[in-house]
Amino acid sequence: MSDPQDPDPNGLYAAMVGYHEILSSAVQAGFTRKEAFAMVLTTVRAHAEGGARGGQ
Repeated sequence: MSDPQDPDPNGLYAAMVGYHEILSSAVQAGFTRKEAFAMVLTTVRAHAEGGARGGQ
């Protein structure tokens, strides 16, 4: 059972902060915003598929 006081019970906010950091780092490294966003989407998709399989 989740803690009713937890403002981020599913970790969504923490995940979004992580994805924002990936995006920012990629742009700073010289990738275009489009390329950086594609990296974030690839990461999100991999996490979603891993979660659906019950794996990592």
